[in-house]
Amino acid sequence: MRRVTPLLLILTLGALADSSRAGPPVDLRALARGYTLQSVLGLPSAAGLAFSPDGQTLYAAGTDDALRVFDARSLTLRASWGHDGARVRQVVVSPDGQRVAVGDMQGNITQHDAATGKVITRVKGTGRPCIGLGWSPDGTKLAYAALYGPARVVEAATGRPLDDLNGPGEWFGEARFSFEANRVALIGRDGLVRVLDLRTGALLKTLSAAPGEATRLVWSGDGQRLAVEDGQGQALVWTVEGKLTQVNRAPEPMGGLIFAPDHRTLLSPAGQNRVEVWSARKDTTIAPLSAPPRWLGLPIEEEVPEASEGRYLGVPAAISPDGALLAESWTNQLRVWELATGALLSTRDTGLAEVTDVDVGPKATNVVVTTTDGRVQVYDAEGAALRAELVLPKGPARAADLSPDGRTVAIAGPDFHVRVWEPFAGGPTTTMFGHTGPVTDVLYTNDGRRVLSASSDGTVGGWDVPSRQRVAELPAQPQGVRSLGLTRDGLIVAFGATPPPSAAPATPPPTPAATPGPATPLLFTSAGAPSPQAALKLGCAGVPAVVSRDGKHLICAKEQLVKVEISTGLEVYAAAGRYTSLALSPDGQLLAAGTGGGAVSVLDPKTGALLVSLPGHAERVTAVAFSDDGRVIVSGSADGTTRVWSRP
Repeated sequence: MRRVTPLLLILTLGALADSSRAGPPVDLRALARGYTLQSVLGLPSAAGLAFSPDGQTLYAAGTDDALRVFDARSLTLRASWGHDGARVRQVVVSPDGQRVAVGDMQGNITQHDAATGKVITRVKGTGRPCIGLGWSPDGTKLAYAALYGPARVVEAATGRPLDDLNGPGEWFGEARFSFEANRVALIGRDGLVRVLDLRTGALLKTLSAAPGEATRLVWSGDGQRLAVEDGQGQALVWTVEGKLTQVNRAPEPMGGLIFAPDHRTLLSPAGQNRVEVWSARKDTTIAPLSAPPRWLGLPIEEEVPEASEGRYLGVPAAISPDGALLAESWTNQLRVWELATGALLSTRDTGLAEVTDVDVGPKATNVVVTTTDGRVQVYDAEGAALRAELVLPKGPARAADLSPDGRTVAIAGPDFHVRVWEPFAGGPTTTMFGHTGPVTDVLYTNDGRRVLSASSDGTVGGWDVPSRQRVAELPAQPQGVRSLGLTRDGLIVAFGATPPPSAAPATPPPTPAATPGPATPLLFTSAGAPSPQAALKLGCAGVPAVVSRDGKHLICAKEQLVKVEISTGLEVYAAAGRYTSLALSPDGQLLAAGTGGGAVSVLDPKTGALLVSLPGHAERVTAVAFSDDGRVIVSGSADGTTRVWSRP
């Protein structure tokens, strides 16, 4: 949980008991491989939406690797399913509602059981994004297309290929399938739409959206009409035979098209706070809706770059099979509208702020998350439901710590105050004053009676929880205190902030043992009294670091993962790997390390060897933590989501 960055580590080596105990050998690799994704907390921007056939459930593919399941009207989160690290791009539900198929940025096609999320089948992709996915009406076949091809039809039950549509190799924008018409329409690099026979792959028609280029496609449910958007406020509708029947013009680029279940009504976002609704039989515009906001379309670039996997063509939207509901995601919100009245039924925020810290409560029932937009959130660890939320008035929430009994949360914020929050009591938050700079870290003592606080003002505060009074102020560090640590024996470690570069002093500075320097950690007893100190320069300034449970070693993430013996300063090992955050399991057997690529690496702390990688985040991992029993790992990310991994 603590992200410490020491330059000099001061420890009383004799005060820390060696907690290692002889016992039966443990298969660490098997232990690490036991961690599986339990839940995903937070909701990133949506990349794809689909309703269940009965209109009661909404499936949302996020720009991370998770598929989330919502109640269609209330947007209450029912479940979140991981996808092995590949970001989901397409989502479609089988006609009987029993299976959900998703296509990801690697081109993999995975079928989930709609009730449990269990993977039924997986078709391995080509490494290129899935640009189209569709079910046959009887649910026995799946059709999919990848960027630049191929396009295939497979047996849904087994994933066995049935038809391979060779066709042009320049498919870029979208592919849309119509089993009813035995057609597939694909957008090429040249902006033309090619219509192929779904059974043979033969090219049937080439359609032009001139003077623009095609950006979006949609078939009517009966397969008799194909609507094409050109990105310039124009929607063109062709019959299945290739006859252009109408051209509808909107005042600006639309960003999406949807056919209603009657196969004759075409919906498209067209402007601020309105949706254009056209009859597909005649060039007329009707406007029964006035509430849904503008949907913005994204222009098609030459190709999809790896760094822009989170960008999608148009705005995700879906209409329920009975035509009652419209779901869409726009401006960092997921919304559900009632089409008959234009009433907004539910809204969920998406595109969350960066996670700054995570903590796990007793018995791993709750997870606390802090973010750069000042939110402190308490989630149910298993069901992923948001149980409570507090928003700080000024700036980011930097850190939080759950009390040993799980009833209160200590919070570090930017406004010089320490807060103690009772998320389940419903009472006011207690604010404790005394620091003269932003609070950078907080930590409960082992007995839960005191909260320790670090501040950029250079002090460490001790606060009595029952009375909410400041009972101690530990000696200052000139450059501020960045973070805190606490040993099993109750020794407090205060890690100073890394000092800024400066000119060499005119006279030699005092030794660290005599006068603590700006980056020198200090040790105190739990009562606030200074502890005898020993100083050792370890060279781990400005990087994540953890101290072993027996107090003998420091592990820090520099250009490599380095383990150092504290008593001598000798390097034990330097293992390959660059990590953004570190956490040791309570028994010291496993090391969780966040990576810049969005995965959590579980390592052997004795050797630095990788045991297993837990992928899934879309951006770097900013915080990791273990539960008290080591069975749960929680990871927070710059993508705004928090993942809960558990083992039996």
